[in-house]
Amino acid sequence: MNSKNNIKSHILAEDLSRIQMFQDMTNSELEEIVPLLNKLDVSEGTYVISEGEPGFSVFFIFSGVMQVLARTSRTEHPVNILREGDFFGEMAVLDRLPRSASIRALSDSILFELGKDDFYVLFGKHPKIAQIILERFSERMRQTMTDLEYQLETLETANSELLETYDVTLEALSKALDLRDADTDDHSHRVSDLACRIAAYLGLSPKIIRSIKQGAMLHDVGKIGVPDAILRKPGALTEEERALMQNHPMWGYEMLKDIPFLSSVLPLILYHHEKFDGSGYPEGLKGEKIPIEARIFAIVDAYDAMTSDRPYRSRMSMLDAFKELDRCAGTHFDPKLVKDFKKVMGYDTILPD
Repeated sequence: MNSKNNIKSHILAEDLSRIQMFQDMTNSELEEIVPLLNKLDVSEGTYVISEGEPGFSVFFIFSGVMQVLARTSRTEHPVNILREGDFFGEMAVLDRLPRSASIRALSDSILFELGKDDFYVLFGKHPKIAQIILERFSERMRQTMTDLEYQLETLETANSELLETYDVTLEALSKALDLRDADTDDHSHRVSDLACRIAAYLGLSPKIIRSIKQGAMLHDVGKIGVPDAILRKPGALTEEERALMQNHPMWGYEMLKDIPFLSSVLPLILYHHEKFDGSGYPEGLKGEKIPIEARIFAIVDAYDAMTSDRPYRSRMSMLDAFKELDRCAGTHFDPKLVKDFKKVMGYDTILPD
């Protein structure tokens, strides 16, 4: 126990009789139990037991209020309130597993503590006590499950609403980025949808698919640092301008790296211009060292660019775009993913007779 204010003191049989579990016992039976107990004065805020520690004692509440706390991730959540006459700590003693929750005093309280060895003796010697403990054990399990199910449902609802808010924010930012580059109208949304289709076809996890969706929406966020004169230049870029443009993946990474909920999109943001043969940027990664999110995106990004109109050229047909992907498979693109992409896009159905 963590409190320095817990004081062992004298216990009378009449004190014990105030606890519901012991109310039907004779005075002589109570006198047998009294020497087994420690009486503890517990200050408000004290942790009587902590989650994860071994179960050495059972506690009976003589007076005061206790709060049951369960830990999820880094946060403790209240799951139950215990009051005078209740008891706790028996689960870890009975199943010999670590404590599954923490108990904290919500008020100054008086507890009776019973060591596990004496608890086993009491449990075996008094059938009524054993029955009460087992009934309360069962009820507490049901209540705990009900509370946890409710909290899980509440957390899932809150999480869903939060994710929806994130998505709306990302879409708004993506549209703003597309508007800045007038030649790429709704490009981010198209490549996001298409990249997710490929990821789903490959059987990637929902978590990875979501990171691809978000990363694709924000893949060019680093272009915020590129001057309009370069970003909207209709002709070829100079070597100096090209070098500046090639900074945008790193700039995007730096912009997003400290945002916790976007940590999973960083590989796509940083590596979407890497090439399968190692000739890409910013790090010159090669083959499967390039994260799969970035390898998928590189293909759909190139396909969308080829099949969209630009001021300096007309769009390619789907068939011509597929031929270009095939030509660059193994150099620019992962050759296996190019084949998967063509299957998803229905390549066989558009072949000329």
